Amino acid sequence: MFFNEWITENIFVYDSNNFTNLKISKGHSCFIIGHHVKDKIKIQKISNLLLEKGYEKFFVFGEQALLWTRILYKYTKNNPAIRIEASKIANEELAYNLAFISEEFPKLDNLVISDDFYFTEYLVKDYENIIKGEYTFSVNDWKKFRQGFEFQYNNKDCILSINDGILIGFLGKEKLYPDIVIAFKEEIFDGHSFEEIWDDIRPNDNNYK
Repeated sequence: MFFNEWITENIFVYDSNNFTNLKISKGHSCFIIGHHVKDKIKIQKISNLLLEKGYEKFFVFGEQALLWTRILYKYTKNNPAIRIEASKIANEELAYNLAFISEEFPKLDNLVISDDFYFTEYLVKDYENIIKGEYTFSVNDWKKFRQGFEFQYNNKDCILSINDGILIGFLGKEKLYPDIVIAFKEEIFDGHSFEEIWDDIRPNDNNYK
């Protein structure tokens, strides 16, 4: 299945085999699956077009993520409003970030462009499951993680911070991981993983859902 449609009121998904003739409207955040296209000229043209259309936040995933990042930085290094997060492997983070941004800024449009329709399908499916609450962590959980989530386990201070990488562990002994699949499953909390201790440390207050 190829996407070329609005999947929600503020998320447009566009599949393309080679990023040719993209019709890009104005928007806020762009989620890029760059797996196959290696043509620097083509990526430069798309990057310029995205910037002209007002995009300020870029979340990039795929084998060519670093190439996209280098080109985007080249054209945005003097613009402090531009933020770029990129990874070759962190596909689950892309879905969580899409859910978080679309919920946090409901009136701002977001664009997904992809050169790999299989990953596009995974992204859309993961996004829908996150929104439905069918995954371990909610959108609100993810918001707290991105802000820097401090907690205690076994009477020790701990932290989880998600940005360009996953910083997690006991304070003073934090580790940096490339993606949540590894970070959340490694047994770094006295022989337990973050997933295993989540039910014990999950915040429980009136403003938390």
